[in-house]
Amino acid sequence: MKKGLFVTLLLTIFISPVIFYSCKPGQAATDNSPEKLSGPQILFISYKYNGEDFQLESKTVTAGKFKSRPQHDETKVNGDLILVQLNKDKLVLDGMHIPNPRIRVVEYADESGMMQKKTVEVENAEFTARINLHSDTKFIMVKEYNDASTELLIMNITELD
Repeated sequence: MKKGLFVTLLLTIFISPVIFYSCKPGQAATDNSPEKLSGPQILFISYKYNGEDFQLESKTVTAGKFKSRPQHDETKVNGDLILVQLNKDKLVLDGMHIPNPRIRVVEYADESGMMQKKTVEVENAEFTARINLHSDTKFIMVKEYNDASTELLIMNITELD
């Protein structure tokens, strides 16, 4: 009986520190600050959009790189968004087209049971963009496309910490 107690005590003394030190928190896989990560980075940025204003929901920078640029239909129509990376002097580094997040295609079954599609414009929308983050990016600017004007309406500028 004393031998079993002695073995249990030894195991507790030697194994407990290993468990405690091996379970301590390490560096997270994602981080909100681009300066803390080295190498290629991906930015995931989410906004709420009501057609007039943007509200930043979240931004996450993580290590990595897309094999290729996400493909979108580059045909721009009124209401589409352009996500632009800017450097510290607010010069354009890169841009990305985002189809109007307030336009949704809804599928439904009509009275005869046939599937139909209908395009609707919602009042509020949430969207997330993912982009290869340029190493000099300090700001993300969202612009709204308007084909009646050569100027794009700047909707929001988000500073990356």
